[in-house]
Amino acid sequence: MVEWDTEKLCVKNTVILTGYAAWCLDVNLTNSVVAVGTEQGYVNLYSVENDDIVYKKLFDKQEGRIMCCKFDHTGNILVTGSVDSIRVWNVETGQATCRMSVARRGKETIVWCLAVLSDNTVVSGDSLGRLTFWDSNLGDQIESYTTHKRDILSIAVSDDEKSLYFSGVDPVIMQFVKVNSGSGKQTCAKWVKSVQRNIHEHDVRALVTHDNKLISVGADGYLTISSYPPKWVTRIPPMIPYPRSSVCALKKILLLRYSNYLEVWKLGSYAVNKSGNVILNNISHMKNIKQ
Repeated sequence: MVEWDTEKLCVKNTVILTGYAAWCLDVNLTNSVVAVGTEQGYVNLYSVENDDIVYKKLFDKQEGRIMCCKFDHTGNILVTGSVDSIRVWNVETGQATCRMSVARRGKETIVWCLAVLSDNTVVSGDSLGRLTFWDSNLGDQIESYTTHKRDILSIAVSDDEKSLYFSGVDPVIMQFVKVNSGSGKQTCAKWVKSVQRNIHEHDVRALVTHDNKLISVGADGYLTISSYPPKWVTRIPPMIPYPRSSVCALKKILLLRYSNYLEVWKLGSYAVNKSGNVILNNISHMKNIKQ
């Protein structure tokens, strides 16, 4: 496990974990405890004390790798997802209090992502493209929806827990909203499908909500910020930040700074047509792109 200094852009601390490769990590709401799930089925628990990472304990070993983990809002419960199952853990004892089995379709189902709501509802996304709601107290499935053609890799919940966003290998970002159905004493809350956003072309690996904005990032490298309503999208390209790179637009050159050497790149020569578009010669045909 590596801690990074985001101001100096360097490694601040390194910790060796038990269980080989680390597949997932989560921090509790107070930023005081870190949980890491590993290849061999161990949950490594560390505390953050006096600006240092201190080992606390290992949870009971489970069979198979731990693909995702998530604290509840109190920090007393940790939920983990793995192949074909979801486990609820008591952080104090390091023991599992509940195990929920995920339905299969002829082959193993991987639970890729989790969210834990304040009413102890667990939301999971899996390799079959299903979004599933669970009662973590009883260990029962509440409802399940097949929303994507491929794996769901990420879930984000709004601060008021009234909206839920999720996406993955199928890069459509879906939104579910919480509504009340019925009347009087028979009123009950239910999650229903709302709008969807087609703003990525490749896998979406992470989703985060901030105020009324949704921040998404994936294999295309773009940091995308969106909201609805009204519909608003802005995309930040994966540029190398200063001072590791410097651009001189006038001379069309790029300077890259490495640890022990510098590289200077210059934009090659090109032809321009009467409309001011750059002309690219291809073996079979010509393409015009905007300069």
